[in-house]
Amino acid sequence: MKILITGATGFIGRNLAIALRDHGHEVRALVRPASVAQLPKGITPIQDDLAHPTQLSDTLQDTQTVYHLAAVRDQWGVPYQVYRQVNVEGTRALLQAAAAGDVRRFIYCSSVGVAENPGKLDADETLPHHWERSKHNYHHTKALAEDLTLEYAREKQLATTVVRPCITYGPGDTWGMIPRMAAMLARGRYVMAGAGRNHIHLAYIDDVVQGLLLAGE
Repeated sequence: MKILITGATGFIGRNLAIALRDHGHEVRALVRPASVAQLPKGITPIQDDLAHPTQLSDTLQDTQTVYHLAAVRDQWGVPYQVYRQVNVEGTRALLQAAAAGDVRRFIYCSSVGVAENPGKLDADETLPHHWERSKHNYHHTKALAEDLTLEYAREKQLATTVVRPCITYGPGDTWGMIPRMAAMLARGRYVMAGAGRNHIHLAYIDDVVQGLLLAGE
């Protein structure tokens, strides 16, 4: 099967791309020119930029499945419009091209942060968006992109699935929460927040990748 993935140079995206490749699929990655060298071996680069895409219709010809993981993450000082341009408008452009082409399934990788995370212990798929409680531009734009993705399914333009990973850890994670906590502990500089009974949601990278693979099937 011919599969396109965005965000293949990120932690989850890289592991997903490798898994898809190892399952025998023909995997192409939409990637900015500066990031081509970061792709795993055996993944074909398609150079484009979701902030200003130029060739999505051609890229998605003869493509059966799209995994959309690319996004602007939480970064200090980044204007809201930058988040919206990539996370919302980039998703819109990708959905439009997918619906107009041969794509059979579109998997959008969102975040549990759109649904009252962290700390909500009884959340499921019916929990409404609560991005405003975290005040994150990232969560707001991910919620908007979720709505766009599901709208295509409601209107029967495209078979879509939204997946909301929680904090993901494992080999290859170099800047996530878990390695940063481990580094602080190793230096003896860890500061406990609260009374030590705080709850967060964690998932191992292999389990998240397996969930994404199943969503694609």
